Amino acid sequence: MAMSVHTQKYLEYKQKGLKPDFQTINNIENSKLIFFTKLFATVALLDKEVTEEEHSYVLEFYWMNYPDNIAFYLFDRFHDYVNQKITIKSFEHSDYAGISYGEKFFILLKIFEFLNLQTNERLKLETGKKISEILGIEIVDLEMAKEIYTTGFVPRSKHLDSKIKYLYVSDEKEASDIYLPFQDLRAILFNVDKFCFMIKADAGSSVSTGNFSLKPMTAFSMPYGSNVIINDYFIESEDIKLYLKIKYSLYPDKEFFVNDMPDLIILEKQKKGFSIARIVFHGCKIIITPLDRNTIISVNEKDMEGDVFVNVNDFVKVNESYINLRKLKYQEFFDNEYIKLERGKAEYVLSNRRSADIYISDSSEHTWEGRIILKEGKYYLNTGNCYHPVWIIRDNADTQINRQTGIFGHSVKKEKRFKLRGNDIIFIQGNVLKFNLEGGLFEKTYFRYITYRAENLEYSFKDKTKAVDGVSCEIDHGDLVCIMGPSGSGKTTLLKILCGMIKPQKGTIHADNFDFFEYYEKIKRFISYVPQDDVLFENLTVYENLYFNAKLRYPKLNEKSISERVLSVIKEIGLLPKRNFKVGTESERILSGGERKRLNIGLELLSDSNIYFFDEPTSGLSSKDSEKVVEILKKLAVKGKMIFAVIHQPGYKIFNKFNKALVLDHGGKLAYYGSTYSALQYFRQCSRYDSYISDLSTKRDDPDVLLDTLEEPLRDVDGSVLPERKFQPEFWQKRFFEH
Repeated sequence: MAMSVHTQKYLEYKQKGLKPDFQTINNIENSKLIFFTKLFATVALLDKEVTEEEHSYVLEFYWMNYPDNIAFYLFDRFHDYVNQKITIKSFEHSDYAGISYGEKFFILLKIFEFLNLQTNERLKLETGKKISEILGIEIVDLEMAKEIYTTGFVPRSKHLDSKIKYLYVSDEKEASDIYLPFQDLRAILFNVDKFCFMIKADAGSSVSTGNFSLKPMTAFSMPYGSNVIINDYFIESEDIKLYLKIKYSLYPDKEFFVNDMPDLIILEKQKKGFSIARIVFHGCKIIITPLDRNTIISVNEKDMEGDVFVNVNDFVKVNESYINLRKLKYQEFFDNEYIKLERGKAEYVLSNRRSADIYISDSSEHTWEGRIILKEGKYYLNTGNCYHPVWIIRDNADTQINRQTGIFGHSVKKEKRFKLRGNDIIFIQGNVLKFNLEGGLFEKTYFRYITYRAENLEYSFKDKTKAVDGVSCEIDHGDLVCIMGPSGSGKTTLLKILCGMIKPQKGTIHADNFDFFEYYEKIKRFISYVPQDDVLFENLTVYENLYFNAKLRYPKLNEKSISERVLSVIKEIGLLPKRNFKVGTESERILSGGERKRLNIGLELLSDSNIYFFDEPTSGLSSKDSEKVVEILKKLAVKGKMIFAVIHQPGYKIFNKFNKALVLDHGGKLAYYGSTYSALQYFRQCSRYDSYISDLSTKRDDPDVLLDTLEEPLRDVDGSVLPERKFQPEFWQKRFFEH
């Protein structure tokens, strides 16, 4: 029998006498890895000898999860315990102390996998039960583990009282939590105390996470923040959090109607005579039903019929109008918190204490407290000793919130009592409390802008050269827009106009319904700009660069909150292993170019802004580093942020991370703005270069095709290139405006 790659590497390791250093060995010996290794040895000895199959399983497990020297050291320790004839009776509490419940359940799943290599069914069950008792696994979770390895899925009717949260992903419309139309698909995503792992139960589907492809019936620990890819379909890590919240909060179904108004399609919660489709949020699933025989529902550019099951990642149109499902779902299930008004309760405490009825997070070291009081059938707000400005917004509610200043609203002073009306809105420290007396509840959400619109922007340099010429665009909750175009087409200038660094000579920008430049001083704290160049301190560590930036931004934040925020950002940008490394100069190469770029982005992530602007975030990076950087932007967008990024010649993978593309031509003329799904099709529509695009598109080089088509040169009769373009910028500008 031919040796596996792992076995060959192990033998090479033994021959060279390679070992981890003393400190690494000491860390391993005092970690949960040794407990895991003892368990493997115990199970392998059930039938008195270790088979070749068991050897391969243990070696592959270590090799897949740890660096070679650590993997092979652990394999040697496995042999040590086998030679010692270790048994279950030899385990002590100290062996597994400090292991979280989620990790214990994951260990149990791995043991069940390993037990499946045994032939004695009675021994399998007895050993599985004994190990679960050692680990302190609850009976309901032991039954779940047994059921998974017996049937390949977890029935929805059971296990709701378990500590283990999970999502069942399959092609079964009723049984699944997440429905995907891939034949015989069965996969389970687990989450316990932020520890995530998954199992692929079927053999036919391609499932991967963290750059690892899953084998059938093999539990895999998911790296922090990793996405799941099923047959090229992405499930974002942030969406997994959303799905888990929806499933375990037991939200009722929610229904929306797509209403067809003259020149406008709007979403409302009431069905009307001109409703053309119904959207139902049923658990984690989204179902769209046409209500008119002429209604056309398209999903990812494919027309569908009947009830259509979709997910937040899908690009959905109803009669050519884009439906932002992510925005709908996040606003209804993720962004909002509901506080029910209890009958007979005389007051509700409003405070920055977590135990308050209505908790307002401000990370301050000083506690404050206000109250909403019921007296003689009327509700009153008393701000108590709250040191934050408090505004009551009344009438024209959306306008008041967005202005942030209480214009047309009422400022409530300390220790003053203010009578509340039925639909009043309280604005405090970035929190919006909608007081719904008729519905008997408060709806709490965090303030954010939800649309950003630029119209007919124009800007010329001092020498009268046009930099931006008639550019319009609009972005929404969760939009990730790449700004593309030839060198010198005005991409960076446009970005600086959009973020407020340059004021256009013509045109307007609105955040929601408010003039961006008129209210810039109020709006600017909700936006972040990341320049192309470094803004790092070379003599500080990764952690210190972020820490001191946070101290400057938030002088009132306590140390614990600053530290938590900094560590959270370090995780998001994937620099946790290098948090204590000095940044150094670019020539010193302490951090790679990609790591420096991610750290620059991290400085702005501290702000938790609403709208982000990135100037060439992938410039000078390798394709792999570029993908990591754009993945950070994608995760921001999935959280509902609105993002513009200037991107120079993105590859296929990077281009497809964006959901919208803005293409500029020379002179800052707008050649295209719309979905990345439709971009190539748009350029194909001109028949004279249709075959040219078709030939190139087979190379999966779609973004290059767009720019190549934009600047396609004229050719002489002999085919030689002439110093002139086939289509001038005015052609593309006119064509898009007429489109």
